[in-house]
Amino acid sequence: MAKSLVNPKVQRFIFTGIGVLLALLSLLTPVWEVTEPASYVGGLLVWAALLEILHSFRRAENSARFSGWFSGAITLIIGTLLINANLFHREALVNFILILFLIDACRYLYIFFRNWRIGNLAWSDLASAVGNENEYDHNHIAYC
Repeated sequence: MAKSLVNPKVQRFIFTGIGVLLALLSLLTPVWEVTEPASYVGGLLVWAALLEILHSFRRAENSARFSGWFSGAITLIIGTLLINANLFHREALVNFILILFLIDACRYLYIFFRNWRIGNLAWSDLASAVGNENEYDHNHIAYC
């Protein structure tokens, strides 16, 4: 395996810092006078998806890498849809985003229960499933 130019601890710090910055920018969206908040949040989601996909390359197992790529692709789709939110009907867009969250949540629930049967219990998969199900709230609807 080739050595990286940047120390893994520094890489982790950089990825975490970028993620926290994107989260803070999205939390400050209601405070700022943004003309199209859905497009702004969509752009932040696209950056978060790219960060997630890049971070997936660092995972050791193929299944973990694929899981990161899949979640990153769903986030990228949602971000692209939100950037173009004014082109869609609000209710249809919200329902499609809900379906994407549910697909990702069901995938994590499947992984959790599959590992639970084997005896390799991973609570992070259950937390990811519950987190995806809770992503769909009225704050996201307000941006559309």
